[in-house]
Amino acid sequence: MTLDLNDWLRITVDPLLRKHGYRGGPRRFHRRTGNVCTVIQFQGAVGNLVDGHTKFVVNLGVWHKALAEAAETDTRRCPPALDCHICLRLGELGRDHAERWWDIGQGSDPEEVRLQLVEALEAEALPFLVATGTDDGFRIFWESQGGTVANYYLGLLDGRIVASGDIGGH
Repeated sequence: MTLDLNDWLRITVDPLLRKHGYRGGPRRFHRRTGNVCTVIQFQGAVGNLVDGHTKFVVNLGVWHKALAEAAETDTRRCPPALDCHICLRLGELGRDHAERWWDIGQGSDPEEVRLQLVEALEAEALPFLVATGTDDGFRIFWESQGGTVANYYLGLLDGRIVASGDIGGH
């Protein structure tokens, strides 16, 4: 029997994420703290209805209001994880640092998947989002990354770069 992903998520992760202050669901949860929004999004695989599997991946996002304002994008709502300023897959935080697809479809044990998913959310996703989900945490993350994107984001946060791309009025 193939399980409905939305129903399974409502039972499996909704209570956990609400306990940590997240709203939304069943596939996209968000929490806003000051200028920063953290997102946990469950992306279903395209072939789920065809092959009897119910596969999904967990996307994590961190969005900063100041960067959205500089880009003149909507700041009223938390965006999908893929549109956030920090976006990665839950598996990238694990010991293997690899994308992980979960399967609650035919041939899987949904209870075992639930246990593994809840463990990964509690041990990896939520601590990462707490650490990066503040102004300081967001800045520290990008300072640790280096490179052009990090320098651009940090410049916007510091006011050295304005939305047009000018650097400090030069």
